[in-house]
Amino acid sequence: MELDKLRHERTQIVTECRLQLENIYCLYSPIRIRFQDNEKLFIEREWEKEVKRKPTIFNGKLFHVKTQEFLLHQLVFNTCMSSFKEWIGTKSDKFKKLFGQNRIIKPLSVGTMIVTADNKWIIGRRLKTYDFEGQYTLLAGYMDPDKDIVNSKPDPFFAIKREIEEETGINKNCDIGNITCLGLDGIDQPYLAFSTQLKMSYNELISNMPEEKEFKKFEAYQHERRSIENFIISNYKELTPHTLANMLMSHKVLE
Repeated sequence: MELDKLRHERTQIVTECRLQLENIYCLYSPIRIRFQDNEKLFIEREWEKEVKRKPTIFNGKLFHVKTQEFLLHQLVFNTCMSSFKEWIGTKSDKFKKLFGQNRIIKPLSVGTMIVTADNKWIIGRRLKTYDFEGQYTLLAGYMDPDKDIVNSKPDPFFAIKREIEEETGINKNCDIGNITCLGLDGIDQPYLAFSTQLKMSYNELISNMPEEKEFKKFEAYQHERRSIENFIISNYKELTPHTLANMLMSHKVLE
């Protein structure tokens, strides 16, 4: 299957260009969306069903993206506090039909293509996750209001460094080199795609002990267009949608 067809059918790439910290601006309010009583009841029922299905589920904090726009080479998000429960409770088609598309929670997440000092790119199968266990993903996660606010604003670059540290065990302040945002994928679940250069080899990377055991194991491939393209074509059915989008963006910048 051609990459352009996969891009069209399996991703929702909204913006695709190289962005640095000064090109991404996040407004933030700690005030949550005010749900009506009938909406709250629906959310609670959906959450109870999920807890029964997955007893280890955790109601962590999230950033809800109220609006997003790309203007004059700047990506602007207007966000507020939300939670995993509110996202789970509002993401179904039934909720949208009953209460409207504009009432759903849109959690902001980040993910990255990792490139090691010996020019390998890294991917792995998720060991534990909410809905993609066993599938191939890049390093990724939801931005956290308790961890990712810098100078009173959500900081996606800080968030991606935190995720890398948690999921690999490396030092986010010493072992990470250049980080570039490649664009935005997703409308209902906005995902900022990154490319990150490490200051260590693949063997050095896998010798670390991660804070969170998120992957069964990592796989490494030569960082070149042909390698990424071959992996996508061979494994696209096992890639999460955001991972596919991030890989397609990473493939494109190597042109």
